[in-house]
Amino acid sequence: MLIPALRLVAEALREPSFPRAEFEEMKRSALTGAESQRNEPASLARVRLERHLHDYEPGHPNYTPTIEEQIDRIRKVTLEDAQACYRELFGATGAEFVAVGDFDAGAVAKATLHEVTEAMQI
Repeated sequence: MLIPALRLVAEALREPSFPRAEFEEMKRSALTGAESQRNEPASLARVRLERHLHDYEPGHPNYTPTIEEQIDRIRKVTLEDAQACYRELFGATGAEFVAVGDFDAGAVAKATLHEVTEAMQI
């Protein structure tokens, strides 16, 4: 069972699926959630506290956007942005794998070596 799971993970990392319809649905959902926070005291307080405690300038990775800025960002994000983010931050490179438990170490080593070799050819 472990080796098929490893193959599935390797495939997902090497060949991620980014269906446009699902992306747009997630974007609509995120936008609805953000818009519902516009007048929520708890949400407004959380953002204000984060901005006070972590005073970063806009553009910094740790900057806390206002709810209006979050809404604007969600509206502007594209599927291509998500794909670029995946290429830059995720993927099948530089991964480490550790297995613990009852398994055939030789078979797992052979399978992972095969997956690594295939990944290097892409």
